[in-house]
Amino acid sequence: MGYRRIASTMQDWIRNGVVRPGDRLPTELDLSDRFNVSRVTVRRALDLLENDALVKRSRKRGTFIAKDAVLPPVVSPLSQHARQIGELSKGVSSRYLGSASVAADKMVAEGLDLSESDSVREIQFLRLVNQEPLAYVVIRLPPGIADLISFPKPEAAFPLVRMLTSRGVKAARVKRAIGAQNADLSLAEHLNIEPGAAVVRVTSIESDAEQHPFKYTTSYFRADIYEYDIEFIEDSDEYRRTP
Repeated sequence: MGYRRIASTMQDWIRNGVVRPGDRLPTELDLSDRFNVSRVTVRRALDLLENDALVKRSRKRGTFIAKDAVLPPVVSPLSQHARQIGELSKGVSSRYLGSASVAADKMVAEGLDLSESDSVREIQFLRLVNQEPLAYVVIRLPPGIADLISFPKPEAAFPLVRMLTSRGVKAARVKRAIGAQNADLSLAEHLNIEPGAAVVRVTSIESDAEQHPFKYTTSYFRADIYEYDIEFIEDSDEYRRTP
């Protein structure tokens, strides 16, 4: 693994909250063991992060995530989120792969306001364009929400959003993060790509009107197909950022 890829991985740690501003990173030796590279390679990766003002280094104390390393998220109306999802869904079909109860990992537990020992219902879908895989989607529901859903057998129709809406569960807020990673063997098989190929990772956390998170979705898109357009315009009285 090259130093640029290591730097990119650690940037993902920052964006996804694995490490937070003020946290101390593992030592160069620990990082070199984790990534199976030399300390020189790790040091070059940290140099990149330091040049981007994402970390601060001290010979005596170690390497820390800069206090201003995380930018505030872009905020836009929920209707725009729905419109963008609609555009991305044109010509796309879904294949339900199955579901199971699994233990929540650190990121999912934090996103759904659970403990890591809590179980969640994990649901897997494949998004297809002309029967070719576009995205592998993993949805996690906390127990109270999962109990509202009847889970069919794999390959059956499963209109999850419609089911949730009919039971009064509707998103009032959606937090989305976009990153990238290399496909492991499982992702490569689902997306019909080579192991190690780049995939676009989109994580969404949906909350209800009381700000209770009820749905954690991770979508892995083939990088050669995924496209997401964002346009920024000058602030005015007609268009203001939502507080």
